[in-house]
Amino acid sequence: MVDPISGKNSPVRNDEIKRDILRLFNKLPIDLNIAEDAYCQCVPSSAVQTDVSAEKIYNDVLVPSERGESKNGLSHLALSLAAIVALCLHREYSPSQSSLERNGTSPYFDLSSLYGTSETETEKIRRRDGSGMLHPDCFCEDRVTTLPESVAVLLVLWNRYHNHTAKQLLIRNERKRWHGISELQEELRSGQDEEIFNLARSITCTHFMNVVKEDFIRGLTGIPFVGPSLDLNLTLDKHVGQCYRSTRESYFLYSVFLPSLSNTPEPIGKEQPSCIGNLRRNDNGFFEDSELADVLFKATEEIYSGPSLKNISQSTPQNIEEARKWKICSLNEFRVHLGLNALDSFEKWNKTLAPAVQKLYRDDIGQLELIPGLLGEEPMKNSGFNFGETLTWGLIADIVSRLNSDPRFTTNYRAEELTTWGFNDSKEAPGGCFMAMLPKLLQRTLPRHCIYDNVYCLFPLCTPKESHDRIKGFSRPDGKDSDKKGYSFRRPHCGKAKVLRTLKAIKRVLNDPAQFSSPYKDTLMKITGGYGHFLGFDDVELHDLDLGLTMFSLLPDKGAAKRIGDTFFRLARANVEQRCTKSVDGKRARIDLVGDVIEATCTRWIYETMCIMNLGDEDLRGMTEKQQDIAREGARQTEIKAHEDFAALHAYIHNITEQEMGWGVRERAIQASRHLSEHLTQQLGQDTVAHNIRGARLKQGLASELLYGSKISGRRSAEPFLFRFMKSVKLNELPTKLVDMMPHLLKLKKKYMRSGQDHDEEEDKARMAVEDHRAIALIIGLVVATSANLSKVCAQAVDFYLNNDKYRKEREEIVKLCKDETVTNEKIMGYVSEAQSEILVLPKLEGSSSIDAQGIAHQFGVWRDVAAEANIEIDQGGGHAPITVEPGDQVFADFANAHTDPRDFPEPQKVNPGRRWKTSSLYGMGMHKCPALPLIEEILPQLFKAIFSLTNLTPSVDNGRTSSTTLCPDPLPWEPKIFLDETGKVSCYPRRMIVEFDAADLQCNNQKLVLGRIAERRERKLKDDLRRNKCYGFVVLLVLLCLLSIKVISMAKRHSLSFPSQDSPSHSPVAVVAPQEYSQQSPSLVHETSAAHIVCVNPTPLIPWSITQFVPKIEGPQAGEPAPLILYKTTGHYPHQISVVDLDVKDIIIDAWIDDANLGHREVDLTLSVNCGSDFGTCIGKGFSSAYFTVPPGEHTIQVTIFKRDKMGPFEWAEDTAKRIAFTVEECRP
Repeated sequence: MVDPISGKNSPVRNDEIKRDILRLFNKLPIDLNIAEDAYCQCVPSSAVQTDVSAEKIYNDVLVPSERGESKNGLSHLALSLAAIVALCLHREYSPSQSSLERNGTSPYFDLSSLYGTSETETEKIRRRDGSGMLHPDCFCEDRVTTLPESVAVLLVLWNRYHNHTAKQLLIRNERKRWHGISELQEELRSGQDEEIFNLARSITCTHFMNVVKEDFIRGLTGIPFVGPSLDLNLTLDKHVGQCYRSTRESYFLYSVFLPSLSNTPEPIGKEQPSCIGNLRRNDNGFFEDSELADVLFKATEEIYSGPSLKNISQSTPQNIEEARKWKICSLNEFRVHLGLNALDSFEKWNKTLAPAVQKLYRDDIGQLELIPGLLGEEPMKNSGFNFGETLTWGLIADIVSRLNSDPRFTTNYRAEELTTWGFNDSKEAPGGCFMAMLPKLLQRTLPRHCIYDNVYCLFPLCTPKESHDRIKGFSRPDGKDSDKKGYSFRRPHCGKAKVLRTLKAIKRVLNDPAQFSSPYKDTLMKITGGYGHFLGFDDVELHDLDLGLTMFSLLPDKGAAKRIGDTFFRLARANVEQRCTKSVDGKRARIDLVGDVIEATCTRWIYETMCIMNLGDEDLRGMTEKQQDIAREGARQTEIKAHEDFAALHAYIHNITEQEMGWGVRERAIQASRHLSEHLTQQLGQDTVAHNIRGARLKQGLASELLYGSKISGRRSAEPFLFRFMKSVKLNELPTKLVDMMPHLLKLKKKYMRSGQDHDEEEDKARMAVEDHRAIALIIGLVVATSANLSKVCAQAVDFYLNNDKYRKEREEIVKLCKDETVTNEKIMGYVSEAQSEILVLPKLEGSSSIDAQGIAHQFGVWRDVAAEANIEIDQGGGHAPITVEPGDQVFADFANAHTDPRDFPEPQKVNPGRRWKTSSLYGMGMHKCPALPLIEEILPQLFKAIFSLTNLTPSVDNGRTSSTTLCPDPLPWEPKIFLDETGKVSCYPRRMIVEFDAADLQCNNQKLVLGRIAERRERKLKDDLRRNKCYGFVVLLVLLCLLSIKVISMAKRHSLSFPSQDSPSHSPVAVVAPQEYSQQSPSLVHETSAAHIVCVNPTPLIPWSITQFVPKIEGPQAGEPAPLILYKTTGHYPHQISVVDLDVKDIIIDAWIDDANLGHREVDLTLSVNCGSDFGTCIGKGFSSAYFTVPPGEHTIQVTIFKRDKMGPFEWAEDTAKRIAFTVEECRP
């Protein structure tokens, strides 16, 4: 066996420990013929000969052997987790029987301390309302009264985890047989509740097992929690799935974690006391999150001390006597059973205690009993729990055996048993915690306090000091030092949020930024490279300077807002026509209103206006039909990616809806901001040169224009904005005094200064660099403020009127207004504002799969941090008690509640568009209120016009509304909501809303929109009926003629390569034809000498546009060259159509292969100066290497290779050693 701790934590060292763990108990010497609840003895024993009393052994041996503090920083919370593990595995069967005769619980990690050991106990904590949930914060375990308070808190959190899981299962409803609680018939309630409960229980127990496997075993081995995990795959063991019985030896192994295991349990159900220690329940039956978090954080801060007098004094003498009664093996016999070497002297066991123990056991190490031997053995070096070698590996062996033998974790651990979501979710760990599973429990059940980047949450089983030291010295796989800024080390605030419920109180706070600072400034600084944005600035001068230049650039005159609004209308209508799909009879059309209209319109306008990237149709001129299809799809995929990037940026700054998603959201947001910054740096440089704003760059910019020219078309809307923006920056440069006074600006300036040069000249250059940095930061901030938030508000406002029968009359009035060209936007904006001001009413019964939202489902309010140095009393008025805030508190301005005050808003629950002038607070108050309100008042009404002017607009039967909910255990009105689509995918913004409308006045393009299941089945059935009614004789004759033609062509020319016609654009993708001459392209695109082709009339996507990559060969004479890439293997009776496009830099040529047949390629002018990124539509337009071809029916392997011309030199791989391409696979069905 290896010493788990010696040396640094490394993957090699972990592999050695993993191999040792997987060897343990590779045999099962357990009698499986005994009763399932009976204890067995797995180690044969010769009788230990000793007449020394258990009390004397305890006093002379164990009391002096108390351990010190954990040497690797294990926290006291680790002991609480260990106690739950022990409680779940051993329980007295009945007071009348010996504790080692029968076990009162199962031998598996089934969380019996939560669920109980019998149906009677379990029934006491179940709701039985059809949701599969438990009563709030209950569990079936009373032995926690003698244990630390954090043990009970962890059981409360696993209760919440079960309820979170049950709610997820009901919302996702994968098998489509459950109903929302409010619509559930009484006769179905019991069956549905039982099914959801059992699924949620299995998934929760699986999570508990993963915590044991990943977190608890890591603590036992002493492997640091900051660093690579063990990544144990226990299913590789040959005894997987075999039964297991509780052993008497294991009873004594786990007794070290508990004062006593023999207390008689009295299940605590719904009637349990209203308190646990000092914790009290609220009116909803929940414990306060802040109090639970405080208990856990205290346990995390306290360092663990090994087995001590207070831990073992109550039970050890009794356990020694019990072991003698059952003739439990000696320490050496147990070591041999584990595969460890037997000890040959007491000095090797414990040098300090050896003299005293030798006298008690007559100098015979073989007579040393198991319990004294386990507890007195000298701790392993830097052991996590300060255990000796025997106890450490004995516990690991027992855990591995139980996990290997549990069907729930082995043979039944699959999607069919746990649902697809449950199976996948059980394997996923939050980001930043190195595959630890306990952080998921904390983040899901205490989301307000267990923040995604905080070490108290990510590494709760080691002290914060240990986490800090480990992170500081931990090296990433690329050899670079880890960035400590990625983690927060400050103890999370455990106070309750102070809620402002009236406009009077909200105005008081938002108009005093000195004492109530914006909490968004830190995240805004991170995504802008350290500069920040005026939405997060609390300094009035800096805020006003940046606000003024931004608004001048965006709205330079009174007519600018209207022109932008008109642009939104045109873009939205164009998206409807280009992306809608007509029904079979051509009378109705369908479209995804969220993804293909609202989000697409907002994203395209922002991209083209602020980021100078064209997503329109201007680049389609001169392209073939196939190229246009690829370009449109490329633009659509770019829009989707861009919107997801914008949504990640917005969520990262304002509200991360689910903490376990936070790490990934932050990574995507920072990556997106980096890409935007790089792109803007390039584009702003070109624009400032073109307009001679920065004369110092004229020479470089002019040379760039002469050499490469402009490759971007359709920049009419982008150039004026950036020109005005850079002009504003030049005319409104930051005063030197202000730069030197603001710490973050001074830090930024010093970053750009270089020593050893003229100080004044260098300072001037640094100030100019800060101005450039400022310009990019302000544009990124503007993108964040207007992108995802704008589309989210619009989508939810449309959903509010379209899917709410309560407001049918208002919807009819909106339709009239939107079709009347003489109506002003002000009237329509009144309805939009009313939808925003409505309160979200959550379902009274949790777990409803149909979310009955009565208004906008978003966090309707803003947060402020109390920066004052003393307590402040805030008068709310309106009959509300005043609020006293302390330094460090968080204050929430609850606009939703304020807008329902009848004194300010008469009849607040009634839609009244005439009071819009009173709802300006919808867009904030104080210096951080939305400055672009005139623009919003033009954009949102125009989007409403484009949508509600569609004739007979109705939501689709399936996916016709946006579904939102909150997964917080005890949700508050301002909790951020999550959105779900029909696949159950979770997001912080609306996912999908399919609508239908009359298609008579529209020319819908034949786009492949993914239809809802009901409509898809309906259209498929109609098509099948039409095909069945055809004349079968005619079909047979046609097939025979086609086969004969193919045979003749095949004999004449086995393999044919088709090139574009002479008048095709020079950048046309090469079209290659498969051996049997199937082709997707129209005959006009084929070279004259080509053979006749079969047209792929109705291509059906099998693999949507995806990005894959080539990697270098690692051995052989061609090492370093790109290895061939197998794209797809075809099977079936239909041809397949393949499209491939090069990405990133224009430096390679694509060669296509079907089986062993090379289909050839077309020459491309390669250059390293052209980069199209991942937008394959743009790549096509820039003449990148590409290919599209059709594969005949049958089994074929599709392979592509890439190469360079000699003048390009050998392959120079990027840092990630990959070369990317995009491809799609379609099936050519008749």
